[in-house]
Amino acid sequence: MTNAQKEKQNPKVRIMTMKLYPFFTIIFFLTSLYLTGEPKKEPFAKSYLLQNIRTGDIVKQKEVTLILPIASITKLVTALISISELKQTEFYKVHKSTVLRNEGDKSAILKEGEFYSLKDLLLTMLVSSTNVSAISIATDVSGNTENFIIKMNDWAKENNLKDTNFGDTFGLSPNSKSSASDIAKILDIVERNSSLYEILSTTNYSIKEKNGKIQNLSTTNEMPFYKDFRIFGKTGTTKLAGKCFAGFIVKGKERWKIIILGSENVFGDIKILIDSIK
Repeated sequence: MTNAQKEKQNPKVRIMTMKLYPFFTIIFFLTSLYLTGEPKKEPFAKSYLLQNIRTGDIVKQKEVTLILPIASITKLVTALISISELKQTEFYKVHKSTVLRNEGDKSAILKEGEFYSLKDLLLTMLVSSTNVSAISIATDVSGNTENFIIKMNDWAKENNLKDTNFGDTFGLSPNSKSSASDIAKILDIVERNSSLYEILSTTNYSIKEKNGKIQNLSTTNEMPFYKDFRIFGKTGTTKLAGKCFAGFIVKGKERWKIIILGSENVFGDIKILIDSIK
């Protein structure tokens, strides 16, 4: 006689079996955990992409075509356009800005009327995320930020960035949006520009105003290293966008593109993604 037949004949057996189901479920889960180790963690970000640059293999991804606010990742495109139109060694004027500094802001203090080389303005914009640098660079290129924003959106179309739109030059606008898929294309262009790639990899640096005043500054990237991996790129944070990151991971001769959008703990998510690399 089968167990099912026994249960049918004896209701007490059936009740006892039902009571034991939760027990067996727990035992199965604990046994699986013992055999396989802890369950693999997943990033909490709304969208992310981790891709090997050499092979093109995608290590991990989620919602890569989801269009989201990108905060200061916007500055990557401001930099790409400006470096193609201005000379890095030339000095450019700091223009007036109405953007307020947040409490605890560690970006460069640039005053209206001061002069810095384009390279120093790019360093302040990309490494310590100075908004005034983006405004000044855009004004030097196009005469005003409005014209530069038009140039940015034209650039996006020229590079087939169908999910991308810009509402400002530095990322506070809710209209500065993109997807992880499009940002991966932007990172491809950044990687081919050795000057910008080198600037993004900078952690500590000094800028020198034309009159000789020096500022020592550091990156907004709070985790330049994790295990045997080096991490660098552009951070971004606004209330609407959450915490974002777009950049590169390097270990030996291997490199990966990494994009994280809409995270509550971007550096925690970076760790999870790196841990998924075999």
